[in-house]
Amino acid sequence: MSPHTRFSLTRSGRSARLHRQRGAAALIVVMVLFFIISMVAAYTSRNLIFEQRTSANQYRSSQAFEAADAGIEWGLAQLNAGRMSDSCTASTDEASGADPSFRARYLTVDGTNGNVTPRAPTGAGSVQPSCVLDTSSALAANWKWSCRCPQSDASTPPLVTPASTGPAPAFMLSLRPSAGGRADLVELVSASCTRADPSCLSFTSPGASGDGVAQVSVVVARRSALNRLPSGALTIAGGLTPAGGSAFLRVTNTDVVSNGLTLDLGPDLDTAAMNNLLSSGVRLTGLPGVPARQTLFKHDAALNPSSTTGFSVSDRQFSNFFGIAPTTYFQQPALVTIDCSTGCTASQVSQAMVLHPGQAIRLSGAGLLTLDANVGTAVDPALLITDGDVRIADGVAFTGLLYGRKAAWTWTVDGIATVQGAVIAEGALTLSGASGELAITYNPGVLNTLRLTYGSFVRVPGSWKDFVSG
Repeated sequence: MSPHTRFSLTRSGRSARLHRQRGAAALIVVMVLFFIISMVAAYTSRNLIFEQRTSANQYRSSQAFEAADAGIEWGLAQLNAGRMSDSCTASTDEASGADPSFRARYLTVDGTNGNVTPRAPTGAGSVQPSCVLDTSSALAANWKWSCRCPQSDASTPPLVTPASTGPAPAFMLSLRPSAGGRADLVELVSASCTRADPSCLSFTSPGASGDGVAQVSVVVARRSALNRLPSGALTIAGGLTPAGGSAFLRVTNTDVVSNGLTLDLGPDLDTAAMNNLLSSGVRLTGLPGVPARQTLFKHDAALNPSSTTGFSVSDRQFSNFFGIAPTTYFQQPALVTIDCSTGCTASQVSQAMVLHPGQAIRLSGAGLLTLDANVGTAVDPALLITDGDVRIADGVAFTGLLYGRKAAWTWTVDGIATVQGAVIAEGALTLSGASGELAITYNPGVLNTLRLTYGSFVRVPGSWKDFVSG
């Protein structure tokens, strides 16, 4: 073999080895790059999985929290609503004892001191209102809440989870004594879950793996419908004009606490005016042994306050007894308003009282209120605020408080009628009627029932708490 041939073979072998080395190096580089890409993909996938799980947890937690918060709002609304069925819808059944209100189902309000006591469940926490959102409809606008407001363990079927694959968040409410120990406060607790399962809707150990649960609580108090009792049986900010003739106004107050005050008048009366009033058919009876003229209080400055910025004289007169301005009072949730523009009757008032127990009634408009039948009882007195005049028929008995907002308020008495409780006139009062008698008797028991049991339940500021678990 020639030297040239041996050199060529040696050169070819080296070139082959170099190619193999370069190929191996390239393969190593490719494998390293593939490993790096795999690590980046794995890390990215890990982040995606983490974000997906976090998003799912956040979705469930948000559902549970919103359901729990909705339960608080719903519970407050129902506490201020009227009578309802076991499915928590408004009832029109006026039969005695039928369809009690939400307040009557779950609370006891003491008429002697105003203390509010939650009713204890008769079973293992099953007598508690609850609701579930039904999302079975393809249209979100048709989604609706289905609720149960049981009176006892066996009276109402439990909640049933809607037959759909969509979300079905639910909440259950519990009314408890206030943690602060105040007997006039109640804690409203809402426990929620992303599914309507009794094991998940628990106030002690809620939920399971994969459930979103939450609890929201707030302390509520009853804002009285009558902030202050009137001092006398008949309170008149303006003047009093008796019917005269053979018609009589008989005002009686034998209550020691109120000092037997019969008439509480805004204007001043001199001796002649006082004598003329008492000789015009007005009969006053106070505590035993007290002369009639000494049961009357005249020139009460509190009945004629001066106006202030944003508050008229009428507003301040109203707030003397109800604690707030009329515009605010008439916006409270537990207030029934009847349009009396063209007149209204005792049956309308009584029906409103039956369907909305424990609530004040406003008769809006300047129409005539005709009391042609008995209204109110000692157990369930009426609290009426009227813008119009009053006509009371023979033999009719009114029990409660009647407040007139007219500057010149007129009562027409068509016979012998009685009022047990009190009457307040924001302006002047004129009585008309050829004969008969209107007997107004101060009844502290009736008035205290209105002050201590009637009114709206409202949140106590700063009492809101929440707990959410995904």
